[in-house]
Amino acid sequence: MRLHVITLGCQMSVADGGEMAQPLLSRGFRSVASPEDADAIVVNTCTVRQHAEDKALSLIGRLKTWKDADRERVLIVAGCAAERLGGWLSTRFPHVDLVVGAKSIADYPRIVAAALGRRFDHLARTRGAFAAPQAPSVPFGWSSPVVASLTIMRGCNYSCAYCIVPMVRGRQSYRSPEAVLAEARAAAAAGAREILLLGQTVNSWHACTSRGRELRFADPLRDVSAVPGVARVRF
Repeated sequence: MRLHVITLGCQMSVADGGEMAQPLLSRGFRSVASPEDADAIVVNTCTVRQHAEDKALSLIGRLKTWKDADRERVLIVAGCAAERLGGWLSTRFPHVDLVVGAKSIADYPRIVAAALGRRFDHLARTRGAFAAPQAPSVPFGWSSPVVASLTIMRGCNYSCAYCIVPMVRGRQSYRSPEAVLAEARAAAAAGAREILLLGQTVNSWHACTSRGRELRFADPLRDVSAVPGVARVRF
């Protein structure tokens, strides 16, 4: 089974696309560069500007031809526009199999398993029916073979009149320092030499240790930069 991920929007969307690919890759899917070669497509949408949303809707509409060519193909629409438009997308585009909004990305693996798991199992029969997963030349979510994106928080607590991000991304939530450091180490082990820390309001990150010490944004900057192999940290 072959997977193609299309990401529209910001660096956060690119990183989210990498996370959303993982549940399918873990089922044995392998990445392909062309949508025409794919058995499943994930369209990760953006809605910060009207043009970005219009582009996503146009793309989803055009993918009906791709889906009609083989009804066993799977089309998943996710991200910020999916959050804003919700069930309207399934009504407007019946060829879409699953809609997952940006607020649900943390629960995405469970959603995929619940909504499409049996279908994948039926298609695969057994895990051995899949080709061995092939790592892409640039890992999903990375901007180059040596630059890894690492999401440390999501959401925004501000209410700027011009911005829809708080509505589609939700309020601020923060990854634990242990999770951030573990992902940084894994990225370095996979070849990353630069780590790009991401978040809607990335420098608002904070946490507390088990001993009650408050951590602020400087702490993950210092800890990630100390990971062996990491030469640069940006945010």
